[in-house]
Amino acid sequence: GLYLIIDIGLRGSSLIVVDNGFVMLSHTLEKGDQQAICAEIRKVVGLYKMRYNKNIKNCILVGGMDRTSLTSYVAVCLTEMETAIGNPFARVEYLPKLEPMLKEIGSSLAVSVGLAMRELQNIK
Repeated sequence: GLYLIIDIGLRGSSLIVVDNGFVMLSHTLEKGDQQAICAEIRKVVGLYKMRYNKNIKNCILVGGMDRTSLTSYVAVCLTEMETAIGNPFARVEYLPKLEPMLKEIGSSLAVSVGLAMRELQNIK
């Protein structure tokens, strides 16, 4: 599918457009306020539509912010997209009692879990 992944970190943010598993466009910006990030999101979405004539309808939010802040932070500028909090543990086995904690901190570990999974694939 076609997704916009928004990674809001403490020092900066990344906007990544992924189409069928391939990174098609990425943009990194220095830490900015909500208005600046929303403007950049609109710019990236518009650029992708202009280049590939496709509308991005799905968004995955990840990053170091807590779930509530993460959702409300960009919800203002993503009214036309289905938005979900990324779950890097979706394909990882873990004890059921860890689920509440992993839901709370999961989006902040997206890059770490992704790198670990890539390394495991390289071992096989």
